[in-house]
Amino acid sequence: MGCNKNGTVEERFFKRIIKGNKEDDCWGWNGYTDSAGYPQLSDKGKEKMGSRISYKIFNGEFDNYLFVCHACDNPICTNPKHLWLGTAKDNSLDRDKKGRRKTKINKDIANKIREEYSNGGYIYTSIAEKYGIKQGTVGDILHNRIWKI
Repeated sequence: MGCNKNGTVEERFFKRIIKGNKEDDCWGWNGYTDSAGYPQLSDKGKEKMGSRISYKIFNGEFDNYLFVCHACDNPICTNPKHLWLGTAKDNSLDRDKKGRRKTKINKDIANKIREEYSNGGYIYTSIAEKYGIKQGTVGDILHNRIWKI
């Protein structure tokens, strides 16, 4: 993995993790996260997911088309004991099996989200909580990337 003026990706990764008291605890993250709460770390000018970096450090290289999935279902976790490789389909099946599929958004709900946001009083966080969706999904709806007007 790459190096920049602040050290290698591995060095910067280990500066960002927050280990729990027990070996099997989730590892927290003291650094940048994306809108869905996944740790991010820059490598040669590109943002890379903390879970992918962790998996690579502890388990070696893997095919880029594979997902690094979380057994713990905690997006911020980078504990390699909680990570496993799978395809996009494996990740979706795991999500569905564990009942993590949130409220299905339809056009009516998307329009209601836009209306609530435009009337004020709601922020991305409160809308996401109300509808059981991620803040990134709220942004995608409000910016017409999904469920376009």
